[in-house]
Amino acid sequence: MDATRVTVGTAEGRFGISSELLAELCDRAPDAICVIERRENAPDFIFRYVNRAFETMYGCRRDVTLGSSADAFMRERSSPEDRERVNEALERNEAFRVRRGFTRPDGTFIWIEANFSPIAWDGGHRWMFITRDATREKRAHERMVQLTTAVEHGYDPVAISTASERSWVFGYVNDAFTRTTGYLQDEVLGTSWNTILGDDRDGPRLETIRAALYAGQPVRTELSYRRKDGRHGMFEVHLQPIQEHSSGDYTSVVSVFRDITDARQREAKLLYEAEHDLLTELVNRRYFERALETAISMTRTTPMHALLFADLDGFKEVNDRLGHEIGDEVLRAAARAFDSAVFRTDVLARWGGDEFAALLYHCSLENAARTAEDMAAAFNASPDRHGTTVSIGIVAIRANECVPDLIRRADRMCYKAKAAGRNRVLADTEPQRS
Repeated sequence: MDATRVTVGTAEGRFGISSELLAELCDRAPDAICVIERRENAPDFIFRYVNRAFETMYGCRRDVTLGSSADAFMRERSSPEDRERVNEALERNEAFRVRRGFTRPDGTFIWIEANFSPIAWDGGHRWMFITRDATREKRAHERMVQLTTAVEHGYDPVAISTASERSWVFGYVNDAFTRTTGYLQDEVLGTSWNTILGDDRDGPRLETIRAALYAGQPVRTELSYRRKDGRHGMFEVHLQPIQEHSSGDYTSVVSVFRDITDARQREAKLLYEAEHDLLTELVNRRYFERALETAISMTRTTPMHALLFADLDGFKEVNDRLGHEIGDEVLRAAARAFDSAVFRTDVLARWGGDEFAALLYHCSLENAARTAEDMAAAFNASPDRHGTTVSIGIVAIRANECVPDLIRRADRMCYKAKAAGRNRVLADTEPQRS
């Protein structure tokens, strides 16, 4: 720069600083600054000033650059399209901006943004351009575009919500959210989570989740949801609270949902099949044995519960004579009849073959016998029993008794009922031996 004084205007007045001081201030600037000029009738622009950041960014020495051709400098460091745009702007003497990729002499690729401004000068054309490193901003923008694209077109539903007095209000949902729930964006934006929540809406569990989010704690949980068509499903949800910079409060949350409805239904089906007899839909032997173990552990001193063991009379003959389909029909009829006679809190199982077992909670032998008679009567009234009847043995569940011994006692009473003429109920009234 010329060793002159520069006058700067301010709101308070005007003051002058030397060009040396101005050059020193420019040298301390983090952005690359240079001044180029072209005198009247001169073919090229030449460099009149460059600061230290310019040397570093463009990999050039100041003493070599000053006085050299800016046109040659541009040819080495820009594309023909960029040079054409720059030349057109220079000819029009208009300020303009250029953003492009640039490979430094050390091989580092950066993104730069250069702002060109004309400077009034009677001797020709003079320009200042300031270049800043826009690499971080460019990469941040690219990441934002990638994230936005991934969220918009991702497989899992995503929502951004803001806190209201007692709920969270949808501020954004992606396409996967609308596909999964059936709600259009306009139908959920601005509404609370209760729009889609199923059985979990306004429950204490949801209050616990809200409290954790307000405290800035991420939450991973499962929530039931309701589709627009009324069908219910299950979401696995990852909730990440977002802190407001100004207040420090956690007023927003990013939610990533995964529809686990099918998985939970498969798990429920597998669990049901593992614990139930698929023909009669009663619980199976494995489930019943666990229930017996619990009932025995509940019996501290005197008997509290009763065990019924039932065997269908004449079932083998019917099964052999009429076939397995009729045999299955008889078993289903027995299950329906027995189930109609016991309480919902009791446990009724198909033990195996044509044998059934019932665990009657808090039931004396006398009451258990009445229940067994009701079971037999209901079965005998069934049109699908095909002439079969039922014999039932009853025992009281004793403390500290093991399951195999308990089953053997009940089976023995059932055998005695059969031996006594079938189609009857027999209870073990023998006192418990110490």
